[in-house]
Amino acid sequence: MAADDKHIAITLHQAWSSVTQLQSDTLFMQTDNLMKMAEAYNNRQSIILNGITYDFSNKTGRVEFCLTGHTHVDKESVHYNIPVISTINAYNGKVITFDLMLVDYENRVINCIRVGNGNDRVISL
Repeated sequence: MAADDKHIAITLHQAWSSVTQLQSDTLFMQTDNLMKMAEAYNNRQSIILNGITYDFSNKTGRVEFCLTGHTHVDKESVHYNIPVISTINAYNGKVITFDLMLVDYENRVINCIRVGNGNDRVISL
């Protein structure tokens, strides 16, 4: 695989769930900054966050997606042109539930295979 072909994924325990939450909570603003950095990385740009300059002009590869949990819901969204996939990751006292994430870069999809309660999902990259 050539250096320009490398794939990068971001994983977070918890991401923001609303603009109101993002505006009022430091954790969620940090998550937003992380996604801004990822977009700058993909665009080979520089970005200044909290007074620090991050220069991605000479980097290779791309951030393909971000996986999150904590919210206890299945959800897909796009932030700064990067897909964000949340998975239910729950335990209700009877059934442990989570997704196996099988990334198919050739077809540009993530196959989410549900273990426990719920359904499988296919998410486009």
